[in-house]
Amino acid sequence: MATKEDPIVLLTDSVKTSLTQVVQLKATLKQREDAIAQLESKNLSLSNQLQKEQATVAEQREKILADKTQIEAQQATISASEKELSDHKAKLKEVTESAKDLAAKIKALEKEKAKEKGKGKE
Repeated sequence: MATKEDPIVLLTDSVKTSLTQVVQLKATLKQREDAIAQLESKNLSLSNQLQKEQATVAEQREKILADKTQIEAQQATISASEKELSDHKAKLKEVTESAKDLAAKIKALEKEKAKEKGKGKE
């Protein structure tokens, strides 16, 4: 004769198994909720960090543009100064040539005067 198990024992075992599964599922759910909370926290932290980095990049871009503008202004000033220097060199050359011409004329006049003075003594 086959032994029949007591329905209460079967039901008790079934309930224990079900409760064990429920407890395990709750633990798994809690772990997943914790993991999601950690990921959300990390996501928020990374988002904040990204915003700070983007602000820093924007500031650096503005600084680069300001520096570029300043460099362009300085280059324009240098170009103007170089042109002015070139003009001054050209004028200096002209003045030097004029001074040499005048010095030669003065020498010639002095020579001529000296000759006239020499003729006057004779």
